[in-house]
Amino acid sequence: MQPLGALPSHNAICLYANVKGDIRLVTLAQICALLYSTRMTQDKASVPPAETVPKRDAWTLFSNGLAVILAILAGVNHFVRIIALLLHIPDSTVPVVSAALVIAAVLVVRRFFVFRWVYRLAAHASPILILILLAMTALIYATLRPHGPQPIIVKFDPTKGKLFSSWNDPYLARISRARIWVLGAQSNGENTSNWELADDYTAAFAFQADMNLDPKRPQAVSGAYMTFYDTPVDTQRYREFRFKAKMVDTEPGALPDVGVRLCVDSLNGQESAVYELTSLRKRYNFPLKPDWQSFTLDLNEFLSHARYSAAPDASTNRHTINKVVFFLGFENVSKCVKGKLWIQDITFQPHVTK
Repeated sequence: MQPLGALPSHNAICLYANVKGDIRLVTLAQICALLYSTRMTQDKASVPPAETVPKRDAWTLFSNGLAVILAILAGVNHFVRIIALLLHIPDSTVPVVSAALVIAAVLVVRRFFVFRWVYRLAAHASPILILILLAMTALIYATLRPHGPQPIIVKFDPTKGKLFSSWNDPYLARISRARIWVLGAQSNGENTSNWELADDYTAAFAFQADMNLDPKRPQAVSGAYMTFYDTPVDTQRYREFRFKAKMVDTEPGALPDVGVRLCVDSLNGQESAVYELTSLRKRYNFPLKPDWQSFTLDLNEFLSHARYSAAPDASTNRHTINKVVFFLGFENVSKCVKGKLWIQDITFQPHVTK
């Protein structure tokens, strides 16, 4: 490598800079000399015999030109702060930007030897890196993976739930003196027996009751149900039944109410176990409101107060709830003869283990 003073083209710049007393210009001259001498040393070390010297390829020409541009840009930025003006950054960053441009120029002159070195290192270390990444992935998965039973959220699937009315039962229709109509989603201008869905976890149905309901026939009820046979809830592993509810479109002064029933359906649809809460209003001492209210039922009550019948088949487990029913009977509509019941976020929460 030639000493800087042996380069005539740069001696002139240094001499002029010393005369002017501008240390920045001297610095620029030294940087240019370093780039030039580095390039010359590389070229001399790699020059083959004269008869085998190849023509410069396009990449070599491009890298040399880019290095020159970066070096020039570093010098210009050092004096006129062009980068600071273009990017609206503080003047204090000018030395840093200039140094970065110089480093980039050196890397280009060296044909990105640093990047090639990193690439070769990564290529040799690939098997080890893959094993490390696999181990880290397994550790993260084991740490973040949920453990134990998870909350079960019941989705309102129109194929798994319907509205029902006591008037569909000939016996109840004959013994009852009045009706409770339930009105579902509309289709072609007519009410259907389907839940009115707002989204996958929010649904509603409307109702209208006669004023002459017979209190002696509490089984004559109407309402809606939703099944979840694919994700039954084991009452021995789950502790709470949660949901949100609100009642809208009621008459002035009404005291809205609804009953809740948790059931175990057999394969043929027969209810082999039923836990029933006939009135939320009596249980919580307040009526349903037009705004969302949260309710929580302890599944221990299901275990201790459910009505059990003989399991119709060996595959039916009487401790696995797979249907929820929201119903309206005489007790529920005696002080609220019309309204629209909204249900949201039906969830079963597991036992909390400490």
